[in-house]
Amino acid sequence: MARHVLAEVEERHGAPIGAILKGLMEEGLNKQSASERLGVTKNTLLRWIKKCNIDWPIYTLEHSRKRQNNLRERSLYHVEHNGETKPLFDAAKEEGIPYNVVLDRYKRGERGSRLFRPVREYRKPPGSYEINFTPEDWNLACELAEEIGTKRAAQKLNIPMSALTLARNGLLETTAPRAE
Repeated sequence: MARHVLAEVEERHGAPIGAILKGLMEEGLNKQSASERLGVTKNTLLRWIKKCNIDWPIYTLEHSRKRQNNLRERSLYHVEHNGETKPLFDAAKEEGIPYNVVLDRYKRGERGSRLFRPVREYRKPPGSYEINFTPEDWNLACELAEEIGTKRAAQKLNIPMSALTLARNGLLETTAPRAE
């Protein structure tokens, strides 16, 4: 019976089952949608996939798009941005500001241009820093942070707070200043 179904599907599509399955996979269909398109059960489709040694992706394009759309539609917060009403997540992404920063501002009641103002330097996530400090300067910065606090010291010295935290914990890689 199964061979009869296989022959019927191959005849209907005019290609061997391996080529048919690869075509459906490239269209971005998930296994359930592919089985419905072929008119067979999902178990039959799974046997054919195994027989043809095909690696079907776990998350298809269709699945990813649906998931993203569902997340956007379920967003609790919608804002007026560039003349359109859109989810807060999309607006933050367009502005290049981390979503958690914009969400915190929104919850504090900030709206309009204040909501999407740039992130302050000392709040940026850690990365690669090029700060022209000598080891003595770092020692002084750490002492200042000890006295007045890391956040205030970072603001006063105009360096990222995470760099100062790394320096205080002894984890900051330092290189000697270039001789010119």
